[in-house]
Amino acid sequence: MKDIKHARHMLSMASKDLLALEKMKDDPVYFYDEVYGFHAQQTVEKSMKALLSYFGIKYRKIHDLGELLALLKEKDNNSPQIFHGLLDLTDYAVMFRYDDYTDSPNTLNREEIYNGVLNAYNYAKKLIEQS
Repeated sequence: MKDIKHARHMLSMASKDLLALEKMKDDPVYFYDEVYGFHAQQTVEKSMKALLSYFGIKYRKIHDLGELLALLKEKDNNSPQIFHGLLDLTDYAVMFRYDDYTDSPNTLNREEIYNGVLNAYNYAKKLIEQS
């Protein structure tokens, strides 16, 4: 059964992470990549959980975006293309929360990540606000 109230709550929580992401997007000096990646992952995770609640799909308390997307695919054909490029953010919910990202040779493309996360959030928001 759809849980619109919980879907709206999760979307509200996602909006807080999205706002933090927006504010730290252009400041890698004070906001390290692992902090930026964490808020990106949280925005996506909460947006997915908002959609799962909207569709009435039960989910476990997990941070794995791939597993959440697999659940979404059951009811929503658009989710794979909306969220697909963001699945690597799962590492920021777990691994890079406690490990130092500075050991990694990669740096995040913040603009690209922000645009993908914003697109995913707006997709969830549009569906949920229609109900």
